[in-house]
Amino acid sequence: FKGSYTNTTVVLWSIYYSISFCMYVQIFAYIQVLWLSIDDNAFWNGAVDGIYTCLAGVMTLCAGRISISWVQNQTPTLMVLILTSILQGVIIFFAATSTNLVQCYIMFVLYGGIYSFSISICATKIAESISEDSYGLVFGFNTFIALVIQTCLTLSVVSSGFMLTPYGQYFVYSCIYFSLGGAYLIKLLIDEYRIFNIFLFC
Repeated sequence: FKGSYTNTTVVLWSIYYSISFCMYVQIFAYIQVLWLSIDDNAFWNGAVDGIYTCLAGVMTLCAGRISISWVQNQTPTLMVLILTSILQGVIIFFAATSTNLVQCYIMFVLYGGIYSFSISICATKIAESISEDSYGLVFGFNTFIALVIQTCLTLSVVSSGFMLTPYGQYFVYSCIYFSLGGAYLIKLLIDEYRIFNIFLFC
């Protein structure tokens, strides 16, 4: 545990993994409520879940086809996570504010596909930075942290806390994605600034 989590790369990507997985669980747990708030006769829910599953499989395969040398370079992978976080925030925001059920369905499918792509890259970055006998420990602990955050989010946003409407809940989720993308953008800018200073010094 100490050997894995003293590695800054593991910590960096584990934070993304935990928050992203938390948001995935939260969004999928309450998406039916959002659909019903838009239209009481939302009877295509099962078909939409099936379409999402197919797209998620395709996006995971696409992530697996990315060149290993590209994934090992931190700058482009950070860019992917920044862009996918912001894009997921935009998609969730439009899903929450939509009054058209079909549009909300499309946003849900797009969100699921992008999530599958980004979490695959994230898992790859973590796996390549730890020893094989640590996989279960690290991913298990990251999942535990995700579920702790998800429980706190449920208590504060959904149930005994603010008790927000479906729109309010998904607005909060979109803001979390925007914040996540912003945090990784700051990390990228700091790294690039250090590289630029080193280059000038040399």
